[in-house]
Amino acid sequence: MTSPIVSFVERYISITTEDRKLLEQGQTLKSFQRKQEILAGPELNQFGLFLAGGICYLQKIDPNGHLKVLDFYFHGEPILMGLGSSSEIECYSLVALKDCDVMISDARHIETQMHKYPKFERVCRLFAEEQLRKSQKIAELLKLQDPAEKLDALMLWKPEIFRNVPKHLIANFLGMRAETLSRATSQFL
Repeated sequence: MTSPIVSFVERYISITTEDRKLLEQGQTLKSFQRKQEILAGPELNQFGLFLAGGICYLQKIDPNGHLKVLDFYFHGEPILMGLGSSSEIECYSLVALKDCDVMISDARHIETQMHKYPKFERVCRLFAEEQLRKSQKIAELLKLQDPAEKLDALMLWKPEIFRNVPKHLIANFLGMRAETLSRATSQFL
């Protein structure tokens, strides 16, 4: 059976058996239960994470204690943080939405792999470009004022959210109340 990280890399480039072995080195697979915190604060920038199974989300707690959902990650996706300095990310945490398995690599190990293996660096670059486009889509989505427009855009962009994520977290992500999401959803039925 092909590992999720190998399947992910093969979306971008062809790899050899030797490449497959290199990809699977230096990683630890850890399991997390639903609602369990995976990593928080400065730790988020110290490790490379790949979601081998399940679903998780990135959240931020503001100074008033209000939770804001920032992103969702699904099986077979790297979890790309780049959240800034340690003081800026103190209030961020990555939480398991469902039971999940996460492949964890030390950030230095990833940097070494990128320098040693140009193919790996290329995959990281291609994925980073994809993530930039994703971030731009999210920013455009959140700029929409009409809840129905936000919902429609999210359904087109990432329909799996509606099959796997509780409505209150979707509402939080979209910056609306759960009641507003419910009304907007009823317009699509």
